[in-house]
Amino acid sequence: MRNRLFLIGFLLTIISINETQAQFMRSRGSANIGASFFASDSGQGLRADYSKYLSSTFLINPAIFYEWGTPMQSEYNHIGADVLIGVIPFYLGNKFNLSVRAGLTGGYEKLTGLERDVTGFSVGGKGGGELEFMVSESLSLSAYAYQAYLLKKVFGSSYYHLGLGIKINLYNY
Repeated sequence: MRNRLFLIGFLLTIISINETQAQFMRSRGSANIGASFFASDSGQGLRADYSKYLSSTFLINPAIFYEWGTPMQSEYNHIGADVLIGVIPFYLGNKFNLSVRAGLTGGYEKLTGLERDVTGFSVGGKGGGELEFMVSESLSLSAYAYQAYLLKKVFGSSYYHLGLGIKINLYNY
C-alpha cells in the first residue's frame, strides 16, 4: 500500500511539473487521434476518433465505434459512426481542454437471442462533452459523456456513452 501511494504521489508530481499547455493543442491546424473504452446502457464498446481544430475554439470530430452487450439476456451489437462539431466555450487552464460537441450519428444494430432476430440501421443526433488532460506535448487523456437520440433504433430510441480514452496529439508545425 505504501509503494502504491508513493507511486501515485510521484506520478502526480511529474505531471504537475510538466510544462505542457493545452492551448498548444488547440491551435489552428492541430489534430489528434484517439482510442477509448466506453460504457453504455446496452453494454460496453470501443471508439476510435480523430479531432481536427479549425480554430482555437472550433473543431470537427469524426469517429467510429463498436458496441456490444447482453441487455435482457439477449446479444446486442452495434457498429456506428459519428460526425460531431465541437466548441471550446471557455478557458480551463494550461492542462485542461473542455469541449461541447453535437452532430450526427448512425449505425447498424443487431439484437439476437429473441424469438426473432432484430436488425436494422439507426440514425439520429448526438451531443455531449469531452474533457482532455494534457499529460505531455504528444499525449492526452480524455473523459467524455454523450447522449444520442435516434429517429430509428432497433433497441429503444436513445443511448448514452460514458468513456475514458487516450489521445495522440498531431501538431501542424
